[in-house]
Amino acid sequence: MVAAALVGCGSDGSVSVDESALAPSRADYVLGADRVCSRYEDRVEAEAETRFALGPDDVRVDGSRVVFRPGRRPRDAEIEAFATDFAIPSLRQQLAELRSLRAPEGEEARVTRIYDGAATAIDSLAAEPALLSDQAATRRLFAPSTKLARDYGIRVCGL
Repeated sequence: MVAAALVGCGSDGSVSVDESALAPSRADYVLGADRVCSRYEDRVEAEAETRFALGPDDVRVDGSRVVFRPGRRPRDAEIEAFATDFAIPSLRQQLAELRSLRAPEGEEARVTRIYDGAATAIDSLAAEPALLSDQAATRRLFAPSTKLARDYGIRVCGL
């Protein structure tokens, strides 16, 4: 890729770089975004297991939703505290890391729309963290940005 990015060398030894050659392909971008989201989902699952003394089969993160196995679900107040203390800050960090990824050339606006929608949903969740206890409400909250992400090809992120 470096060879493709080099446009030419000047007689003074300077090198010019075609910046568009450094932008990732959509496939590479999607892989990177899914990798970021997978890492954050793993962190939230691990924290939930530790905080609620659960086994690895007792909780899973599905995008923005934390799903507990029947009979292993903590009380709503505990889930709300978990949302406030850990899940929402993790979603914000995940979103910041996703925004830091360089978008494919010409697709910056589309990627920004995905993340702006996710930011709105995260802000709504932060304003009412009890929503994390209601999987249907959380799904509805993130549905617009999740649809945009899926349409783009991002599969792991449930933004």
